[in-house]
Amino acid sequence: MSQTTSPNVNASFERLVAAPYRSYADLVLEYCQKLSAAQNDAIRAGTDLGMAQARTWLEARDIESFQLVVESQQKTSQDVSERFKGDADRIVALSREYAQKGQQLVQKNLKSLTANAS
Repeated sequence: MSQTTSPNVNASFERLVAAPYRSYADLVLEYCQKLSAAQNDAIRAGTDLGMAQARTWLEARDIESFQLVVESQQKTSQDVSERFKGDADRIVALSREYAQKGQQLVQKNLKSLTANAS
């Protein structure tokens, strides 16, 4: 008798536990991958900007070139602010997408559980 119930138990386990778990794990990994990519892009952009600014300061040789560097710092500050805002918006959008997909998974799994309970 245990041989005939084993495939049913395995199928039920797959449908009720393993498949939902894999779906959620896939969602988490996708979110982590996208978040990591966004963070790496932000770090790379910040590093490139910082290096460019350092090179600009090193090239200043006289009062006029120092004034130009100071003026470019103001533009750079604005660019950095815009970049931070864009990065923050990107992360918020990723988080919203993750929350929405998570809710959809929960609803799907609840429907499956209630259908199996009836």
